[in-house]
Amino acid sequence: CNCPKCRETIAKYGAESATLVQYINYVSDAIDEWLSETDSGRKVKIGFFAYQHSLSAPVNSVNGKYVPADETMILRDNVIAVVAPIGANFAYSFKDSENADSSMSIKQWATICKNVCVWSYGTNFINYFYPFDSYNNLKENLEYFFDNNVKIYFEQGQGGSGYKGGTQFL
Repeated sequence: CNCPKCRETIAKYGAESATLVQYINYVSDAIDEWLSETDSGRKVKIGFFAYQHSLSAPVNSVNGKYVPADETMILRDNVIAVVAPIGANFAYSFKDSENADSSMSIKQWATICKNVCVWSYGTNFINYFYPFDSYNNLKENLEYFFDNNVKIYFEQGQGGSGYKGGTQFL
């Protein structure tokens, strides 16, 4: 949104995702309130994509560590931030400097969210039949995700092409 209020929020917190965090927390609170009135004991998790313009989280860097921009930018416990680093180079590990921006996003979201999911891309969207070798760094990536509080990992692969990228031989 480019309305003055949203632009002000984005400027205040230094990230376009700040308005999204506010909205998701509002929805989370509304769902919790509704559940407490209608369905006692039931817990619901809600997720959203941190993707493209919302890939950077509303955090500040202090002495080399990320901290929430303020307490209103901490996501509720029932929220899942699905970090989808479409700009990452999946031929390299997330520990490699080639993926510094994507790695930074994961660390940022883990600072303000207890439930981080990484949505990874294990396919060449331009040509499904072209090899896409992201398996050589999978172990290192999974270790990186674990070390950075990622709770869920999803890899989007080829779909509908009939080609399975070699995984049928694993």
